[in-house]
Amino acid sequence: MCNYHRPVCIKCKVELRCEETGVIVVDFTNENKRPYKAWSGDTWKCPICSTEIVVDFGRKGTNIDKPILSRLQERHKKGEQIVACYETIYPIPDKDTYGEL
Repeated sequence: MCNYHRPVCIKCKVELRCEETGVIVVDFTNENKRPYKAWSGDTWKCPICSTEIVVDFGRKGTNIDKPILSRLQERHKKGEQIVACYETIYPIPDKDTYGEL
């Protein structure tokens, strides 16, 4: 029995199904589009609409240096799925717009 609820598709109102474990997600910076951290997660997919998400990351990502980047590139060449994620930085709204935070 799981200690958490499976992800749910909002559109279809069904639980997603785990499709693949150990999918690598690489975080890139917005400023210069450089990779800086890699995470391992699981891909879940909606059985109805095929929406996919990656969740269940470990607590700590791996900082990317040149040797790790080379290994990731080799894994990608072999056909492993590597997901690129560009962080989005949103400004903190002022309290006049949103009230007390």
